[in-house]
Amino acid sequence: MMEKSNEQVEKIVEVIVESARKKEHNQHNFMWEELTRLEIPVEVCIDELDIIVAKPWTVSIFNSISDEKKVEFVMSLLRKK
Repeated sequence: MMEKSNEQVEKIVEVIVESARKKEHNQHNFMWEELTRLEIPVEVCIDELDIIVAKPWTVSIFNSISDEKKVEFVMSLLRKK
């Protein structure tokens, strides 16, 4: 019975880990699409994605601001890097 319980817990953990990976991947894809849509140079997009990996909260802020402010926000993050 204990083995079965451990197996169930392992399966739940695997599902949670996979879900977190997908969410992170989706955030990175979203940010890449948004940055390129704003016509930000590729080098800047790559640097910004590095920041997002280190500070995932930036995705939420980026989502909540207007397009005009997004470029300013990105450049501000890069200056602080």
